[in-house]
Amino acid sequence: VYSQELTLKGDLRLRLTGPDGSIKSLDTADYPYGLVLNQQTLSHVEICEEQAIHRVLLIENKANFMAEPYEPGKLVIFTHGYITPTERKFLVHLREVLDRQNGMGTPVLYQHCGDLDFGGICIYRYLREKVFPNLTPYRMDIATYEACLAAGMTEAIEEEMARKLQKLAED
Repeated sequence: VYSQELTLKGDLRLRLTGPDGSIKSLDTADYPYGLVLNQQTLSHVEICEEQAIHRVLLIENKANFMAEPYEPGKLVIFTHGYITPTERKFLVHLREVLDRQNGMGTPVLYQHCGDLDFGGICIYRYLREKVFPNLTPYRMDIATYEACLAAGMTEAIEEEMARKLQKLAED
């Protein structure tokens, strides 16, 4: 249970019901360097209907999350790999709130930046299938891979893994 926490930075308006029944407003834009919502907070927080988010960026790698700057209108979420059930429920609700606003303006852009390996691609596919159907890859393209390769930041791909990746490409 303790690991079910969501690390984020950006513009998200929430209402939190305290143990005494009091309701407090929380605007994550007040924390431009990020904050963590633990499992208890996720269980007692409500996403406000009025949001100013036009881009949601999911990031699998903590260093990349930390390097991603705060920008108004952007919500950056550290996913740490596969998300937990509590996180998934929260993110599905977030998408539903944002999609309701979609008819009133510009559609929200949903993106994922993950590791450029088989696991990272599978995590991207999971998030697209279970949470954000319109999710698109961010920095997960051939040019990014080739830049990493040129910088010596990649490992050799074994034959079996190459077959798995080829199958993903065909799918």
